[in-house]
Amino acid sequence: MKLIVTENLAVEIEGDGIAEGVDHRAAQADGKAEAGVFLQGLFAAQQPGEEPQQQGVKDGWDQPDRRGGCDAEDDDLIEKLVTPLTEEADIAVSYARQIPREDSGAIEYISRIFNYPMESRIKSEQDMDELGIKTYFCSNVCAAYRRDIYDKLGGFIERAIFNEDMIYAAGAVKAGYRIAYAAAAEIYHSHDYDCGQQFRRNFDIGVSQAEHPEVFAGIRSEKEGGKYVKETVYVLKEAREFGLIPYFYLQCACRYAGYLLGKHYKRLPKGLILKCTSNKEYWSKSDNGGEVQPD
Repeated sequence: MKLIVTENLAVEIEGDGIAEGVDHRAAQADGKAEAGVFLQGLFAAQQPGEEPQQQGVKDGWDQPDRRGGCDAEDDDLIEKLVTPLTEEADIAVSYARQIPREDSGAIEYISRIFNYPMESRIKSEQDMDELGIKTYFCSNVCAAYRRDIYDKLGGFIERAIFNEDMIYAAGAVKAGYRIAYAAAAEIYHSHDYDCGQQFRRNFDIGVSQAEHPEVFAGIRSEKEGGKYVKETVYVLKEAREFGLIPYFYLQCACRYAGYLLGKHYKRLPKGLILKCTSNKEYWSKSDNGGEVQPD
């Protein structure tokens, strides 16, 4: 067993391949069926120690999220997720740690442990110099929101092609609240996207950043992306997964190309936007500001 440690992640190597993260890839006990219980809805305990109550406020937000395969790690998921909300009154949202599924590829596995380390953290505006855009990072794949703060801030933005969770988190941080990453609340969630899917996904990310300069202006995502590329290549080399490195670079090129096109979507013809996006329905809505209405 070989341990690889970088600035932001730790990976164990067994034999000639990536075996398991130091922060562990959780295994299902006794073959018990995974439970699809991840909720994007609002969860908040009324008083510390009380059972959290589901309080969905929009159609769809209180439904289990099974996109890309999401399953609970243990029966205490909600308790672990809402604990930061009940302990500190200024924490607006708490989000869970995403563990790669057993069938995830090496690249996706590294991505998950890069973005979701084993240490919990409370993030505030004081962390901007250190974390940059990661200060606003939050995932609605599995998150709990404090209802009083949610209502005070006006909830989720009505229209967003992507990053509605980060946009809300950014507004909360700028209003003086904090964001909790609850690493003890673990879920299985991962995607093995191909290059085309990565391109379209990152096109939509670029669009969301262009549409919300109040959040993303002046904060460069590229710095965090460069760190991810550097550390992923390092781990792949140490794991002797040399054959994956060219594909990873190709994947990164597709991501970055999609992201740059998305950032400048207002300059693109309508037909090209529809070819680039992974969310065609967003562009067909009549209330998208009237900036782009593809035929």
